[in-house]
Order: sequence, then structure tokens, then C-alpha cells
Amino acid sequence: MRCIHEQGVPMTEETETVAKPSLKVEEIRENPLLNRREVLFTVFHEGAGTPDRWIIKKTIAELLGVPVEHVIVKSLTTRARAWKTRGHAHVYDSKEELIKVEPRHLYIRNLPPEERAEALKALRGEKKGG
Repeated sequence: MRCIHEQGVPMTEETETVAKPSLKVEEIRENPLLNRREVLFTVFHEGAGTPDRWIIKKTIAELLGVPVEHVIVKSLTTRARAWKTRGHAHVYDSKEELIKVEPRHLYIRNLPPEERAEALKALRGEKKGG
């Protein structure tokens, strides 16, 4: 017996396993003024939703051979039913440069899920108190 998934994909033993997302770096631009590299990339995630920023951030750091703390994912854009996400990330020479240049909300958005929850809680407490 076959049943149809919400997106219209037949659910069989072969299609129940989702393909692992893959990342392709499209372009890397040097920005010496801000001590960073600007990375344009595409993530292919057939059969799954857009991967979390943290996963994308770790993958970019691994591909470029830099510490994960030096990478920030700026934007992700997914078209409807495309299974492909285009993105833009910055890779800094140091964590201090990243913190100095990037907005705090983007820094928090790029934290691991556990740390992100704690940082948001601290930020909300800071807003209530001040």
C-alpha cells in the first residue's frame, strides 16, 4: 500500500529517507577593509525544509578551514517548492571583528540552539530592566 505525502511525493521505503543537504560555495569575495570574506552559497536540501543556520555555519567553517566562531550567516532565501536555498555569509579574521561589525541580533541568530535560547532570555531581561 502506498500513501501520498502532503507535497505529493509517494511515500515508499526508498523515499522515506531524506537526502542529506549539500552546500556549494558559489563565490568568495575579499573585503580587506572589514577583515572578512563574503561568501555566496547554495544549499540543496531535497525532500527537507531549509537547514538551520547553525548547521550551515558549521559546514561553511569546515569547508573554508576556519573556526566556526568566525562565520556568520547573513541571509537565507528559499523559493517555494525549490529544495534549494541561496545564502550569504561573512567569514571574519577574528571573533572580535565579527562582534564589532555585525548587529547583535544576527550574532544571536547564529548561535547554537542551546546558547541562542539563553542569549534571548538574557536579552529580554536586559530590555525589561532598562
